Amino acid sequence: MLELLVVLVTAGILSGLSIGKIADVIARQRVAKAAAAITSDLQQAFAIAGRNRRPDGARHQAGVRQGREGRHAG
Repeated sequence: MLELLVVLVTAGILSGLSIGKIADVIARQRVAKAAAAITSDLQQAFAIAGRNRRPDGARHQAGVRQGREGRHAG
């Protein structure tokens, strides 16, 4: 019974230590995904501007989440 208690306490300590690291990994993945989406949108805007031979304005509103379908497709 004592061995089971030691195993459970050890597992609890290890899981408690790994929760912070898991949260960091999730946050990094979200940032990387957002950066990739921004990069893709900028590349698309440059391609549209090149096709239309005019600048394509990029707009940003704080607190508003907008996907690609919100942009015009020239």
